[in-house]
Amino acid sequence: MNKLRKALLVFILLLSNFVVGQSCNFDDFVNDISRNNTAFDNLVKQEDGFKAWQILADEAPNLRTNLDELDLVSKNLSAIKSTGGYVKWKNLDELAKGGFNATSFADEIVTLNKATDGGGILLNGTPSSAINSAMYYEIAAEQGASIFRSISGGHMFINGNKRTAVAAFQSFARQHGLKTVSHQQMMNVATQVATGKVTDVSQIAKMLIK
Repeated sequence: MNKLRKALLVFILLLSNFVVGQSCNFDDFVNDISRNNTAFDNLVKQEDGFKAWQILADEAPNLRTNLDELDLVSKNLSAIKSTGGYVKWKNLDELAKGGFNATSFADEIVTLNKATDGGGILLNGTPSSAINSAMYYEIAAEQGASIFRSISGGHMFINGNKRTAVAAFQSFARQHGLKTVSHQQMMNVATQVATGKVTDVSQIAKMLIK
């Protein structure tokens, strides 16, 4: 009877999942349900709990049966969606715990460009989108390097991008306890990134950090 109940639960959840057009790893879900963990069963019976399982199954498979993480994700579905996924949301959350404020830093980047002849006028992308994209990287140096690349290589503002990229990375590095190379060396890196000679984030990070 218990096996029948679980099979029915799997069928209902997968059917509802199919209706809303989302993907689901059938085998993994069946295996997880079959573990006879009542707390897990009760959580994924709920719509938000099942969505949380799907997110973790897709982006962090090792955590998909972690009840604490499932509960956390189920309570932050909107934030995760607006951030662009679990990994980026998690990295931003960890940075925030360390005192980093993404919104304030985005405003700071615009202010830094205003100090140049760029005047804070955007051309390609925004500081917020650059910060958001950087959260795919788990290492702080690479997060900063990704933002650096978005500004300098992506020509974010109408002018002053290399100087803005350097100043923004210096600020990011201070906030995360990173030691940078000299200002002139960073400007040289910015030029290489702006001209497309260097594009790999990991390489850029190594060139900017002592």
